[in-house]
Amino acid sequence: MPATLTWKGGATNEIAQIDHATPGGTIEADDVFNMTLTGEDGQTDLITYTGDTTVKLISEGLVAAAVAAALDSDNLWSNVTATEDDTKVIITANEAGIPFHLTIETTELGGGAADDQTFVQTVGTANSGPNDVGTAENWDDNTVPVTGDTVIILDSSHDIKYSLKQNLVLLAALHVDIRSKRSQFIGEPGKYLYYDADVVTYHSVGRSWLRIDNMTADMNITATGKSGTDGTYGLNLLGSNAGTDIFATLGNGQTFGLAARIGEVCTFVQLFVVSGTTYVGDSTGLTHIQADGGAIVVTKEDLDTLLKIYDATVTVQEGTPAIIDMRGGVCYLNAPGTLPQVNLYDLAILDMTKNQRPRTISACHIFSESVQIKDPNGTVTWSAGFNCNGCKLPQIDLPANMNFPAPTAL
Repeated sequence: MPATLTWKGGATNEIAQIDHATPGGTIEADDVFNMTLTGEDGQTDLITYTGDTTVKLISEGLVAAAVAAALDSDNLWSNVTATEDDTKVIITANEAGIPFHLTIETTELGGGAADDQTFVQTVGTANSGPNDVGTAENWDDNTVPVTGDTVIILDSSHDIKYSLKQNLVLLAALHVDIRSKRSQFIGEPGKYLYYDADVVTYHSVGRSWLRIDNMTADMNITATGKSGTDGTYGLNLLGSNAGTDIFATLGNGQTFGLAARIGEVCTFVQLFVVSGTTYVGDSTGLTHIQADGGAIVVTKEDLDTLLKIYDATVTVQEGTPAIIDMRGGVCYLNAPGTLPQVNLYDLAILDMTKNQRPRTISACHIFSESVQIKDPNGTVTWSAGFNCNGCKLPQIDLPANMNFPAPTAL
């Protein structure tokens, strides 16, 4: 029966993980035995051995390879100790409470499927520690969440740091509600707590790295922490969620990054953000962003539908939204390329002074004499000039002797 489980952390029984890897079957001299460690951030380090035909020699060869790899402190094999007992390889964590993630395989030379040799992995001792998602003692019901459960993460003195890849677990809901612990972490820079979840709500004054796939409801964010000195944000979010929108209402100084770092990818549809500071990367899947309530938004995404700005400051660092619709606020248009349409209302300010890269605006529709357009260096080609709708031409800061179509009235 599905359960509701609350993270508490702080498991008192810290135990070092031990895994066994046992070669067997009929081993030929060109059979290959591989062992791979994977870090919480996705880093992988492989050791491999081939050339012998007995279990003892294969085990000894793999241990020698692990010892050699461990000489490099940046290699994951430096976090474990490899030994053998003539029948198997024994991998032991160097520190109790910090798990390792091992996978093994055997292949034919050249990578083909194994024939008569085997390579079997078993758990000798499971990890146990105060920051490990996979440790039952860290959950209030003394069980690890499984598919169908609801997970709640409240204020805790214990960060979530290990066994983060839980994407085979499909939660009914994930609710983060951290109200006072500003130093509380979920994940770490580049290391994302990874679940499937139908419903996700997020409120935290701490800092988090979350990857959530397959949401069936829109995501609501009501608070995030502040940015750190490492270039990451209060909430750093990834996930593959076609059809899902994000509604984010942030406080002053709170920050949110959506696939914001180079190389990060996610899938959402629309983002509605109020207040705070939001960074949107160039591979988010977003088609529509709406910013209001004094929000500060920096975006690199190509928006197929709309960038809508009310009382907000938006920097289009890269990407060419199909339409920029401004009902006030400021838009710093830094991105090069061709922007199909801009609609300017009320006290909207369209500013091209922050970047000198050439760009084109195909259509500029103006609906108020209070609008400001700033392009003193003539970096924009105004393909159709300016269309004034029910108003006179507003304040436009352009260089002298420009050659562009004359303003028109509709």
